[in-house]
Amino acid sequence: MQRVESLVQESVDTARCAKLPECSLQGKRSGPMGLALCHK
Repeated sequence: MQRVESLVQESVDTARCAKLPECSLQGKRSGPMGLALCHK
């Protein structure tokens, strides 16, 4: 069950991150690494 929760949390983080202009470009370009940069 924990894997499902982590996937849901990840999608929420992705959606939240995509709303930030400096993150959306990085996120689309580099995927998880872009999100990691975003969440610093």
